[in-house]
Amino acid sequence: MANDVLRVGYALKGIKAACGAGNMDALLLSARYDIEYIAGLYVSGSMLLCPRRGRPVFFVDSMNFSLASSKLKGKGISVCKGPVAENLAAYSGDNGLKRIAFDEESLSVARFKYIEKQLRGVFLSGSISGRSAASVLMDIRMIKSRDEVRIIRKAARETVRIWEYARAKVRKGMKESDIAFLIDKRTRDLGYESSFRTIVAIGPNSAHPHAIPGTATFAEGKLLLADFGILYNGYCSDLTRTFYKGRINGKIKGLLRAVHEAHDMAISSIRPGVKISSVVEGVSGIFSGYKYKKYALHGLGHGIGIEVHERPYLGSQSNDVFMEGMVVTVEPGLYCPGLAGVREEDMVLVTSKGCEVLTV
Repeated sequence: MANDVLRVGYALKGIKAACGAGNMDALLLSARYDIEYIAGLYVSGSMLLCPRRGRPVFFVDSMNFSLASSKLKGKGISVCKGPVAENLAAYSGDNGLKRIAFDEESLSVARFKYIEKQLRGVFLSGSISGRSAASVLMDIRMIKSRDEVRIIRKAARETVRIWEYARAKVRKGMKESDIAFLIDKRTRDLGYESSFRTIVAIGPNSAHPHAIPGTATFAEGKLLLADFGILYNGYCSDLTRTFYKGRINGKIKGLLRAVHEAHDMAISSIRPGVKISSVVEGVSGIFSGYKYKKYALHGLGHGIGIEVHERPYLGSQSNDVFMEGMVVTVEPGLYCPGLAGVREEDMVLVTSKGCEVLTV
């Protein structure tokens, strides 16, 4: 996880400002990745309270108290030991907290009801100033610091190296599951974890965007699609490549041509201030020109950081614009049932003048 004091300070400042604008005394974080982003640590059941005034408080059970105390030492975060909901109520009472915003997207109904029962007299809200409380930190997380970019760039480049290693070892007769294992083993051998379950799909199975590796075997004339990533210092990578040997079906060539054209056009269009929806519409126009639009089953891409999928989401309904410091995937795809699917995915950093492809 990036140890960026300035980043965390900026995030807490943003949370305090949002609470002030929304007349809230604190924001209660319960989503794993939000807590990790601020504290650099998450244990099951823990919660992080970010008050409008004062330092954050990490609520954790007795079993994990010593771990949390050790990991959070010197980070400006208090650690509270014992039953989380009860201690949260006690802290709120002792510090006069009357209005607390919470992330209703990650908190289960059962846990919310229990916390609500303990926090008698405290107003709990899933929104701040008319927007989702969950979006407060997600908006902040969209822009990566220099430290985060350094880590993500390393993760991206290592992922490319893993693909180059695996591709060189693909042989006729290898099953999808064999190739997925090859990628995963190389990832582990290099000391990394997978950021999500590796996808390897051959032939018609590649027409499923989230195909499950099975027994289909590789041979000349068959398209192979691999989609995988690694976890490095708490940050994710995500890469998709298509691959074949020998001659390939003419329609598959057409799909490849359209996807590569859309991929390159999208990347060349990314720069600060450009509407995400306009780039997505440009890709849709290319697919329509090839008469392949019916084979497009998903958006253009997504933000990536401590989660594989995070804001901004590159869809036609997006109201976001590209901003310097965003890291996104660009992954146009076409999927023809019974034939093949093509997806080409790269990770891209939005820079002051344009963008930088990280997966090189």
